[in-house]
Amino acid sequence: MEHSARSVGGFSQGRMDVWHREHHNLVCTHWNGSAWQHDTVHSGNVKSEPAPITGFQSGRMDVFWRGEDNCIYDTWWTGSKWETAKLGGNGNVGGTPHPLVGFQQGRIDAFWAGKDGNIYSTWWNGSQWRDDRVGGNGTCHHHEHVHPVVGFSQGRLDVFWTSDNGDVYSTYWNGNQWQDAKVGGHGNADGAPLAVANWKSNRIDVFWRGKDRSVHDTWWNGSQWVDNVLGGHGNVGSKRVYPIIGFQADRLDVFWVGNDHNVYDTYWTGSQWQDAKLGGGNAVAGEVCPHTGFSNGRMDAFWRSTAGGVVSTMWDGSKWADHQIY
Repeated sequence: MEHSARSVGGFSQGRMDVWHREHHNLVCTHWNGSAWQHDTVHSGNVKSEPAPITGFQSGRMDVFWRGEDNCIYDTWWTGSKWETAKLGGNGNVGGTPHPLVGFQQGRIDAFWAGKDGNIYSTWWNGSQWRDDRVGGNGTCHHHEHVHPVVGFSQGRLDVFWTSDNGDVYSTYWNGNQWQDAKVGGHGNADGAPLAVANWKSNRIDVFWRGKDRSVHDTWWNGSQWVDNVLGGHGNVGSKRVYPIIGFQADRLDVFWVGNDHNVYDTYWTGSQWQDAKLGGGNAVAGEVCPHTGFSNGRMDAFWRSTAGGVVSTMWDGSKWADHQIY
């Protein structure tokens, strides 16, 4: 049984897609305008959780995943049907690929950690896909922990990851080459996947679960990297803590599943970080994936239940409530 769900909006007007893996199949549960619909998009060979992304081309969605042969695959919408192609990886892919668009015009990258402990990009150069090693120095064997982001500074791209000894690193493009730099963690990152938010000018936050099972933040304050404990306080059971911005002005929310199988939000009130229990009670300790923009004033946090279905803990404008999707 797979234990996470990943959502994406903006594929088409009024549509939301929740992607997940079931029995090695690629599955999409989407809102068709009146009801949730459950479709198998690709059958067999899916080894990792799916990583969907839009924006590469108008009206197109790409879903990247690792195959049983440890290669990178892309399932994309052509405008009339779904197609799948093997892109690269050469049997070395250790975890879920993490796609990114916008680094350069007409380019899309899928970053991943190799079984050899290095960081790679499988990217479209305008005519074909190619693999490049970009960093890692053989020290990244937490294969789910690669998270790219652009916009930190002009022309810069950072790929954040956790080293084998519990430090947080960035492999970044400095304008002409890739470089590795240790930014935080200090031996306390427990190997759970990272998540990144770029929510204020000249600021970037890298969220991670500590060995103390709390929510941590390694962030750039304008001149240096700083580590802080934000919340959770020993109760974080999910593999990943998942941030989202834009719910309200000057607010950032970080979602996670507790050891008690409830869904929590560690959020910035404007002056401090605060924990709130939202719902759940039967959420598995995988990932919770938030999404805004489905409708005005609404936020959904999607998660897998112990019964095997997908549930949304939803803010309807006045309260949080759980809604079974399937």
